[in-house]
Amino acid sequence: MCYRFTMGYGVDLVVAKHVDHFLGNGWKVSVVFFMKDDYYLEHYRKEIASGQLCFYELPPNGVRQASEIIASIHPSVVIVHTPPFFSLLESMPEGIIKIMMDYGEPPAHLFPDREQREKLRADKIVWGTHADKVVSISRFIQKDSGIQNTEVI
Repeated sequence: MCYRFTMGYGVDLVVAKHVDHFLGNGWKVSVVFFMKDDYYLEHYRKEIASGQLCFYELPPNGVRQASEIIASIHPSVVIVHTPPFFSLLESMPEGIIKIMMDYGEPPAHLFPDREQREKLRADKIVWGTHADKVVSISRFIQKDSGIQNTEVI
């Protein structure tokens, strides 16, 4: 689950690496997002056509629909890459392995929406408690996040 799945963004490249890894190991993979471009549709054309890969594009503010998708496809593992999908970790059905990827957040005081960014940071700490594993992209992000038991990838 990620906000967008388009060419040229770091999170999206990590999601694609995960997709490649799981597809390469014979897993059926689903990617849930709000925005896409044609790059990954073309890149994974064969896997989509075979049914090994499913894309679910949600409308803006479609987080609730993401919960419905999770309930309908019964995944073994969910990897959540970005807000607002982190908020779903608490309500996911039992038996799903829940992994939260933490790419960090820029310093809130640098932005006009400081309060919203500070709230997001506090919420991420809470949402992280509902994940089976939280993975940070660096030691700095691990220390800066405030999320307990985070591992560095």
